[in-house]
Amino acid sequence: MSTLRQREARLAAWRSFYGIAHATRLYALGQSARWAEHLATAGRYLDACAALRGRAGAQAEVGAATVALAVGTDLGLCGRLNREVAAALERRRDADPPAFEVLVGRRLAQRLDRDEETALPTPATFAAAEGLAARIEAMIDARVGGPWRLVVVVTHRLSVEGVPIVALLERAPDPGAPAEPVRTLGAVGAFLAGADAMVRHARILHALCLSAAREAEARLFRMTRAEDASARSIAQQRQALGRLRQELVTQEMLEVTARQRR
Repeated sequence: MSTLRQREARLAAWRSFYGIAHATRLYALGQSARWAEHLATAGRYLDACAALRGRAGAQAEVGAATVALAVGTDLGLCGRLNREVAAALERRRDADPPAFEVLVGRRLAQRLDRDEETALPTPATFAAAEGLAARIEAMIDARVGGPWRLVVVVTHRLSVEGVPIVALLERAPDPGAPAEPVRTLGAVGAFLAGADAMVRHARILHALCLSAAREAEARLFRMTRAEDASARSIAQQRQALGRLRQELVTQEMLEVTARQRR
């Protein structure tokens, strides 16, 4: 009977794990849908800002310092995202070292052997992402003290196997700018400066939302696999428990028959 109790306890444990995995998957599904919507909003905002800036034509970023923004995750389940982002940032350093780096995610800072306190926290809401984007802009302006161009290192998508694919986004989307740039005189120059700042803000916000959306997608992928695995284990435990119970019943019947023959 001790073996039977062990089997029953194992089945109960798998049922408990399934309940946790199922609840977590439902939460991850909601988070994934929410951040997908936020990402779409940030993408439309970025496209609108880039189109507005593009009306003035492409402008050369002469003397602008390169700033790398690497966005990771603070979710333990998604450590692979940080590993891939860190590797991409290190490759970018080797090819063309940026003048300044901004890290989002304390676990990403750990991965890069940087002080966790120097990293910014990952945003939990769209409002937090908007506030963080403004904070990042202010940090860069204060540190660089002049014109700067942004390079974003972020998880761009996940493969069908759930592997993070990291992208280095060097510039805003091409809005189809006119061939001849507008001359930067007077009020036009002020407009361009404001439009440039608006595009930078939109790119930072989009990067934060993109990373959060991929984090939610990765969590959903992991929790779906965990739920499926626990469901299979429950089925296996039920079968094993059923066989064991039948064996015990058969054994008892044989023992009763043997006693009756004596």
